[in-house]
This record gives sequence, structure tokens and C-alpha cells, in this order.
Amino acid sequence: MNAIQSRNLIGQLSNDNRISITWSLLDSDPPDPTFFLEHMVNGTWRFPTDVVTVDPTTFEVMIETDIPQQFRIIATDGSPSETVTVGPSE
Repeated sequence: MNAIQSRNLIGQLSNDNRISITWSLLDSDPPDPTFFLEHMVNGTWRFPTDVVTVDPTTFEVMIETDIPQQFRIIATDGSPSETVTVGPSE
């Protein structure tokens, strides 16, 4: 398994339940990096969408829940980022 990458992941919940996840690029990232977003669901990491991010440092997803949710991003080499928790009480 690839090592966890510290990308300064930040998650923010808007009033309409949109979660925005932003992160920093690393010096070792390729010129046009792509990333996937993963969401922890019942103890398992899942992709809430099969879409690769277009903007390499921002992702937005709608989540219908009133409890905090965990997210991370996955680089094209399979390396996960640190986890960020986003929710009404976060």
C-alpha cells in the first residue's frame, strides 16, 4: 500500500449540504494531476462518484446526512491523502 500523503486537506459543509474538499499539490505531482475522492461509508472507503476531478485541487459532492463524514483523496499513483472529517458539528 502507498504511504499517506499530507496534502493539507480541508473540508467545508455549506448550508445546502454541499461538501467542498480542497487540498495542496505536492512538488512530486505530475504537471496535470488527477485525483479521486473517497468517502468512508460503513467502515469502507468508497468513491461517491466515478468522475475524476477536473480542477486538481477542489472537489464538491452532495451528501444527505446530519452526522460528520470522512473523506480523503487518492492520487493517480494510488496514494491516499490524510482524512478530513466534515459535518454539522465539525
